[in-house]
Amino acid sequence: MSVLVGHLTLDFGITGHTINLRSFVTDPTQYVGVVTARSSSTIVECTSGVPRGSVLESFLSALYVSPISNVITAHSVSYHQYVDDDTQFYVALQPNKNVTFKPISECTDDVNRWFVENNLLLNLSKTEATLCGTRAQCNKVNISGGVEGAGTVVKFSDYQAA
Repeated sequence: MSVLVGHLTLDFGITGHTINLRSFVTDPTQYVGVVTARSSSTIVECTSGVPRGSVLESFLSALYVSPISNVITAHSVSYHQYVDDDTQFYVALQPNKNVTFKPISECTDDVNRWFVENNLLLNLSKTEATLCGTRAQCNKVNISGGVEGAGTVVKFSDYQAA
């Protein structure tokens, strides 16, 4: 059973001939066309991945990364996953000077590990931390050290006072 078929069956309950992606992902080809010049490049075989811009790109990508929800939930961290592969982790805090971001840090470490094991990359340059709350509540939380995770420190952006 392939990784994709395994996810479709175990995570989404799709079985049998309900969905047949083999014709799409087996021996795909692609080329670049310039309409105004009425020309195109040589057709080349895609040896891996799904052609960019294809109708199934977002769907297959979402299916592929969906198992990270299991990694995140194991840390009791809340999250949102978006179709463009962005994922948002969040936790509710009781503001005081001893707040720790350890659950988010450990979750980030494990998500990064999952990405590496599945030949993906967690783009930490696009990662940011935000503290939301009233100005008085946010001032009670020490954010000077940022959030550590996946071998880097993510600094806090300006907090959003409610």
